[in-house]
Amino acid sequence: MKISFRAAATAALLALLGGCSNDMTGFPSLAPRKIEQETTSPAATAAIEPANVTPAGTSPTLAKIVAQAGAADASFRAELARSRKTIEAGNRAAMGSEDWITGQQAYSALDVLRGPVADALAELDRQRQQAVSKGEDESAIAAVTLQVQAIDEAERALLAELRPPAS
Repeated sequence: MKISFRAAATAALLALLGGCSNDMTGFPSLAPRKIEQETTSPAATAAIEPANVTPAGTSPTLAKIVAQAGAADASFRAELARSRKTIEAGNRAAMGSEDWITGQQAYSALDVLRGPVADALAELDRQRQQAVSKGEDESAIAAVTLQVQAIDEAERALLAELRPPAS
């Protein structure tokens, strides 16, 4: 029995088309979720100014970490003041335009400036783990960690205000 090329091609095509069914039940949608479409209003994320007071009895090492986080925060806020208009103009511009690209670059550069605060949090976590493993009191580390976390959260809130709108 000899099968023609046309019959074999038709059978192969029909077998492949079986995978293209219209029944999409059971599969999650790839559409953006409602939360991904919402933008955060600046009023909802009012930035909190963190206190830059090192708790009494803090070791010089912890004081240095807090000082570095504070200096990084000052750099972040200075850059924020310089680049806010550029980022906002980029958010209003058409996607892919020169203003949009410049705004995206300014936003990314601002986000990178948050790195030293994240590094400070990581170092504080390392210090806390060492204190726990040695059976030492970690209350000073915990107090300083809360202070650096407040800086981090304030920076996050400021960035959220500038986040480009969802497309």
